[in-house]
Amino acid sequence: MSVVLDLIAQLSRPPGGLVYHLIALFAIEASLGMALGQWRRVPHRRLSRLIVAFGGLLLTRGVLMALALPAQMGFLTFAALAPPLERFFDTVAVILLCWAFVLPTLHLDVRVSPIFLLANLSVATAMSLVLTPLWWSVFSLDSTLDYSRHWQVILWECWQILLLGLACSVLIRRETGKQDMLLGAFACLLGGHLLQLLYNPGFPHIAAWERLATLVAYPLLTVVVYRSVHAELDADREVLRSELSAYVQELQTISKGSLRQKQEFSTLLETAKMVNASLDLAEVLQRTVDSIALGANADYGVIALLEPSSDDWMRVLAGYDPLGRPDWEASDIHFSLSRHRLIEHAIRRRRQIIFQEAPEDVKTMVRARP
Repeated sequence: MSVVLDLIAQLSRPPGGLVYHLIALFAIEASLGMALGQWRRVPHRRLSRLIVAFGGLLLTRGVLMALALPAQMGFLTFAALAPPLERFFDTVAVILLCWAFVLPTLHLDVRVSPIFLLANLSVATAMSLVLTPLWWSVFSLDSTLDYSRHWQVILWECWQILLLGLACSVLIRRETGKQDMLLGAFACLLGGHLLQLLYNPGFPHIAAWERLATLVAYPLLTVVVYRSVHAELDADREVLRSELSAYVQELQTISKGSLRQKQEFSTLLETAKMVNASLDLAEVLQRTVDSIALGANADYGVIALLEPSSDDWMRVLAGYDPLGRPDWEASDIHFSLSRHRLIEHAIRRRRQIIFQEAPEDVKTMVRARP
């Protein structure tokens, strides 16, 4: 216990006070930098909350350090102004942290969050404008007064303890294993305020326990922000990986389509060359059906014409059969369109028909071939 009290004593007097503010400032800057960097890559409402919260914390710390300079030079009495402002800024910090880290876990209506923030900040500002001049006037009459034992401190401490207690209860109920560090930070802040209210170490005007709790809690919050940003980066990588996979698949599909079109064009070109290379109709038809079947990767193929004396019967003039090369012209194969509706439909429409599996009528025609 004596070690802790010695540490508190070092934080409550120069240059320990400056060290305390610098450590807190560095933790705030680190959190703000990570949140701002990730927000520039992927804007997100949660990141915007973190930027506003840590930006406000940075502003409050800057004001406190700015007030310390004229106090060191003797132009300002630190005990007359800084203690009430420090309690006010501590309350603002608790409000911002609860708004940024705890309220999003409740999934409340979007209008509740700004109302909570504006209402608490307005009340805290009004209290500071009223209580700071009161303390200044009282302290000017009696410079032996200690602000850490003044009745104003009870108002500030009770308010912060209420907010931090509610935040811890919410985080405990919604504990998922990923908020353990966040719960630890808020619990540490709550413990510091409770100790300051119940067990004052006796350092004039200084919230010593709160300073010690802040030195522990703010680095923990920096780790929480780092985890959040890292999770956002992992999610972005997964999205990019899925988009890249879809893009690759699309390119493969386009490539297959282009290859198929190239094969079809080559087939037509080869067919045209074969037609021009011979004057024998049977040979030309046979080469044509062979080339088309090979280009289309077909198992079988035939070229058939309607009989001149009939609109229903067709005669096979040439065909492709990988198992044999019969004399198609002498085979005299005929078939009726009425028994093969798909073929009849294609002939009537004068357009090709593509289907995945041959219907029974086509399979019957293939099996019935002599």
